[in-house]
Amino acid sequence: MYNLIFKLYKVLLFLIVNIFFLLSGIAIKALSFFKEEKMAGITALLAMLWAQTCYSILGIRVTLSGNYQGFKLGFIVCNHISYLDILIIGGIRPSVFVSKSEVKKWPLLGWLAILANTIFIDRQSKRGAFEALIKMEERLNGNVNIIVFPEGTTTDGSEVKRFKSSLFDLPARVNIPVIPVSLKYTRINGKQIEPSEMDAIAWHGNMRLIPHLWNLLGFRNIEVNLHFNPIINGVSDTVSISEKRKVLSQSAYKSVINGLINPPP
Repeated sequence: MYNLIFKLYKVLLFLIVNIFFLLSGIAIKALSFFKEEKMAGITALLAMLWAQTCYSILGIRVTLSGNYQGFKLGFIVCNHISYLDILIIGGIRPSVFVSKSEVKKWPLLGWLAILANTIFIDRQSKRGAFEALIKMEERLNGNVNIIVFPEGTTTDGSEVKRFKSSLFDLPARVNIPVIPVSLKYTRINGKQIEPSEMDAIAWHGNMRLIPHLWNLLGFRNIEVNLHFNPIINGVSDTVSISEKRKVLSQSAYKSVINGLINPPP
């Protein structure tokens, strides 16, 4: 009975918090007289506060390591394990996510993505990809970081899938810093997570969202480490955009893997 009440209490808090931030976002957009770039920064800050509040309700404790103080603006790429990743990395700095257009149609997750002002890419449309590129540049001009999960899907945490080089088009074209981040869930309720227990956190394959989330609400706390690897700067202009994308994606992939295997203290 206690566990049921505990879960329902979290659900109530989630509803209150999300309604508050949703109404706040609508009010800011309706009443704001700021330019679009300034507006993007305000919206990203609101999304960051929303993410921090949500992961606090879930009892998520985030530990930062590596070069997390060594950057101010860039193109953040991270491995992807769970829907929780969005809250965790989105709560670090004012940022906006880039995702495939199908996500906004997903129940609950799509709503959360829209609330976080996600930039959606229609991969079947060249025009859609071009418009997304423009939006990303606008967000950067508004001092907002871009966050991408370049695997294109979630995993069970036992591996990192190869990064899709097409998602590195922006840093390849405008030479902004690429910031590889390694995300690792370490403990549940104070106990180290064993590989066989990762599915309690990881959301992948054909898992049903609501049962998975309901089970997760029963945890008192979840510990996660975000390791910021060395920044990857631009590639030589003597190579093509296509080649730049490949070089950046491969370098970022290796960096994220290294940060998971051998993170410095």
